[in-house]
Amino acid sequence: LIFISFIVITLVEYYDNQLPPFSKCLQFESPVNPTNSNATEEEVVCFCGGLEEVEIKNNPDYSNFCSKYWNYFIQIWVIRLIGIGLIALINLLLKYAIMGFAKVESYATNTAEELSKMRRLFVSQSVNMCLIYFIANLNLDNVDFIHYIHNNIPWGKFLFNGPHPDFTRFWYVKVGMGMLVLKCINIIWPQILSLIFMVPVCTLRRVCCAQKSSFQGEMNKYYEGVNINLWDRYASALSNIFFALTFSSGIPLLIPVQALYMVSQYWIDKVLFIKYAKRPPPYGVKMNKKAFSYLPIALINHMVVSIFAYTCPQIYPLSVDVSKTQFPNAGTTLYSGTEIAFEDRLFCRLGLPFLIGIIILAILAIFNPLINYIRKTCCLCNESFDHRNEIPFSVRKNTIKKNHLPTYDITANPEYSYIVELGERCIKSQRLAQSSFGSQLI
Repeated sequence: LIFISFIVITLVEYYDNQLPPFSKCLQFESPVNPTNSNATEEEVVCFCGGLEEVEIKNNPDYSNFCSKYWNYFIQIWVIRLIGIGLIALINLLLKYAIMGFAKVESYATNTAEELSKMRRLFVSQSVNMCLIYFIANLNLDNVDFIHYIHNNIPWGKFLFNGPHPDFTRFWYVKVGMGMLVLKCINIIWPQILSLIFMVPVCTLRRVCCAQKSSFQGEMNKYYEGVNINLWDRYASALSNIFFALTFSSGIPLLIPVQALYMVSQYWIDKVLFIKYAKRPPPYGVKMNKKAFSYLPIALINHMVVSIFAYTCPQIYPLSVDVSKTQFPNAGTTLYSGTEIAFEDRLFCRLGLPFLIGIIILAILAIFNPLINYIRKTCCLCNESFDHRNEIPFSVRKNTIKKNHLPTYDITANPEYSYIVELGERCIKSQRLAQSSFGSQLI
């Protein structure tokens, strides 16, 4: 499924690259005459792309001339949205694939099964949303090893051979915008699916089917609702948090979009849990702790991307070169940032703070088990427990039974004595009716 997602993104980028980039538009010496019917598609796109929408509408010559541009523009955005929608659909298919695998596997406990499904769905959706989309648009041909793969291995030219070698302005226009749209779709898609399928189905079951039930047990089943899986919620929240934190340094709008996702997910799940969902089984704290243990990795991802996003010479140049000869026909002075080496980007004033943060987080991750062990040992050594204030079990026993813990027989609860007595009478009457002596009495 992830491989299919990579193919979809590659095809979308292929059609997206049909539009000429801004650097190619600078090569044209003068604006194209709108009445010139011999203008090439690139000239039309570059000329019309530099106009405001109001200019095109008010000028009939521009309106006719730029019709091809609008068809081009609409076609590419439709292809983009279809590709992003397919990525969101693949995320949904990954969920059902993981559920199918879990049914044929054996686990010691239900908690172990839930943790396994949460971890698999979180990793697969994160790879599909963050890594695949980023790799499909990344160009590493300047790296010697990748350059060797492109030239000597069949099909190697499709690996790390995207249109963007760095976090340039064109990366933000195409990839950044696509990521933001994908994030918005991931907010709307699961919420709408939950509301469309759960609310009408549960309402119809309770209004139509429950009223026709002949027995109380049958009616209770219609009023139970549907299952809501917490592992699915945890995995979805984690993958979206990773997606937002990883690229928020270059796309700050991901942070408020992620906040909107968390708020909407909370309220929708609250309504579904209270009114339309079946009561879930009791969960422990393992899933919650496991989910929190993954969050430092998202912070490391954020710092790694920040190093390259904030040290891109075209966006945040450390020094500027002035070039008038790159596009001689443009008649424009071009300013470009000086290219810097990889190690210089790590240790410059823009990348060094993030590198220090990565090192600190790595040290804490390595020594965190040792710190927890020392802390627990010290707490156990310093803890003083007064056994005189402990309540004996004989006193707690009746309270525990009254609270209906499953460890004890609920029929032993004195508040249910009338139910127990009624049940015993029914059992005796049934046995009496089944015996021959009882039949004669009847």
